[in-house]
Amino acid sequence: MSRGNQDPNWRNQTLLWSYDKMIQFSALDTVELLAPTPLLVIAGNKAETLGQSEAVYAKAQAPKDLFLIEGGTHFDFYDRPEYVTPALAKIDTFFKSHL
Repeated sequence: MSRGNQDPNWRNQTLLWSYDKMIQFSALDTVELLAPTPLLVIAGNKAETLGQSEAVYAKAQAPKDLFLIEGGTHFDFYDRPEYVTPALAKIDTFFKSHL
């Protein structure tokens, strides 16, 4: 499938009963409780969500790492090899170093 094409059975919708659950949840409320579980935050430095990634990283306890990939946006990490490849390499080395 090319980028932007969807499975014909997939419906792009959010169910009405989901909104209150999405609005009430914030990873910032509990991220500090993850420690001592390692946290790796990967983001593109052009991502619309970069501020949220930085906020989660700032509030988290060690061990943690924030890995920014030059030029990447949020959606680039779904299927663009120039962003996915370094992200996967970082995941591999980060978690191997925390075993």
